[in-house]
Amino acid sequence: LTKPFKFIGLPSRFDVENRRVYSIPVLNMNHTTISTGNLTPMYDAIQDICEMHVKEGDSGIIFTPSYNLSKMILNKISKPLEQAGAVMLANTSGSDRDDVLNTFRDERIKKPKILISPSFFEGVNFENDYSRFQIISKVPFLSLGSKYVKTKMQLDQTWYSMEAIKSIVQASGRSVRNESDYAMTYILDSNFNRVFGAYSQYVPQWFKDALLIKRG
Repeated sequence: LTKPFKFIGLPSRFDVENRRVYSIPVLNMNHTTISTGNLTPMYDAIQDICEMHVKEGDSGIIFTPSYNLSKMILNKISKPLEQAGAVMLANTSGSDRDDVLNTFRDERIKKPKILISPSFFEGVNFENDYSRFQIISKVPFLSLGSKYVKTKMQLDQTWYSMEAIKSIVQASGRSVRNESDYAMTYILDSNFNRVFGAYSQYVPQWFKDALLIKRG
């Protein structure tokens, strides 16, 4: 169970307008929705956001929780976005991670690049023009296929939900790496509003300052 704790926080030095996070509840992204393939509103929203940024010459990242969802999104949006002038990249297995990352960061490619991946929620810097927008397609809940995760979730629902929120907070910082850097983050899974509403007291204030929520 969660032990008593307290937060010690400092205000962010990064301008809030340079790191806006928009929660736009397009679709409830659950196992049934994904397995049945009823994702048209999600595909449409992703394509619209990408096209808007590609017109500005922006590269960006689409975060997914799985290789399977990465493949599904790539198959639906790659053709229209390539026609709009983007280079489409997808990390669809563990073996192609480094190659895809190197291509995304290749400055010799002058077209806007869009990277779809479950692999870069944390630990990677996409500073400055490498990425000017990010899309979080689904709240990245840990898999309940793991006996450890399922047991711990049953003992402590707060831990389970906060692990997902923590990944989103980490992802929101992938493309804003210094005080003059800027990028927009879009969260499209309606589950975020529900989870955030229940556990917002545990979320860093600097993240909440940047968050704008559209009510579904």
